[in-house]
Amino acid sequence: YASGDEVGFEPLFPSGDLTGWVKEGDCGFSVRSGQLQCSGKGNYPTWLRSEETFENFILRFEFKLGLYGEGGVFLHAPS
Repeated sequence: YASGDEVGFEPLFPSGDLTGWVKEGDCGFSVRSGQLQCSGKGNYPTWLRSEETFENFILRFEFKLGLYGEGGVFLHAPS
C-alpha cells in the first residue's frame, strides 16, 4: 500500500525509493510517486527482494502489466 494512510498498514516504500530493498540481477526497478515500476530492461532473471523478513501480514497491491509483460509475487522463496 503506497501511502500508509490506513491504520495498521505500512507502505513498502516509505522513503519514496528502494531503501530496504535489494535488486537481484541487472533490473530496471524504481519507485515513482509511491509506485514500484519496472522498465523491463535488464538480463533475465531479475527480481526485487526485501531486506526485511515479514511474518503474519496482509499484502495488498494493484498491478498493471504492459504489452508482453511478465510478473509475479513470491511470498516465500529461497535466494
